[in-house]
This record gives sequence, C-alpha cells and structure tokens, in this order.
Amino acid sequence: LMIRRPPRSTLFHYTTLFRSNNLFLHTMNLTKEQETQILKKVVERIIKNNNSKEFYHTIKNSCTIIPVQIYNSILPEHQQIKTTTFLGTTSLTVAIPKLALKKYIKNGLVNPDPVKITAENISTFDAASLRN
Repeated sequence: LMIRRPPRSTLFHYTTLFRSNNLFLHTMNLTKEQETQILKKVVERIIKNNNSKEFYHTIKNSCTIIPVQIYNSILPEHQQIKTTTFLGTTSLTVAIPKLALKKYIKNGLVNPDPVKITAENISTFDAASLRN
C-alpha cells in the first residue's frame, strides 16, 4: 500500500501564500504506541472507504465525528469525547470541529497553544519543529 500526498510544506505554502490564510497547528500528546495505533486505524479506514460507498452526514458520519471515533478507540477514557448525549443523539461536541478541539484541549490530548503559520513566517517555518 502506498499513500501519496503532497509534502506538508507544499500544503502550508498553498494555504498561507496562495490563499492568504493563516494556519494554526496544535500538537498532540500521544505516545509512540498511540501514534502507531492511529496510523493503523486511519489506513484501515482508507481501505474501507475505497472498498465501499459511504454517505456523509453532519451529525452521524462527518470529517469531525470519524476522527473522534478513531481517537476514542485508542485513548484512555479520561481523554475521550462522548459521542452521544444521554438521549442517544450525537453530541454537538463531536459534530462541530471547534468544540471537539476545545474538548481535547481540556482533556489534555491537544496542546492549547497553537503554532501560527503566516505568509510572513512560512519561509522559515520547519514542520519538524512541531514534534513534541
């Protein structure tokens, strides 16, 4: 299995220089074992998506809910985000990216201080510096 994607630096340059947007990157507090588990689960998810059709839905199956489910599968309970309310409906915390990020910061999974990448500092930014 080979996954090809553009280097981070290319994506960062495109976002900051071409689109004139700033990037805010948060590092995560994961062990090497957790990083390996996440990579394995993401690859499994890619294979699943390639082998079957999938319907995306904001409150059941979205670009925020799927990562939360993947992280929850490898995190200790105190860092997980509950995906449903007591009524059985999808929690807004997992459906809205900003709320999920705030919850992961509160739970200690994500570092609260982001690295800001702008058009002014992109030429000196080193993605390897994000490593904890």
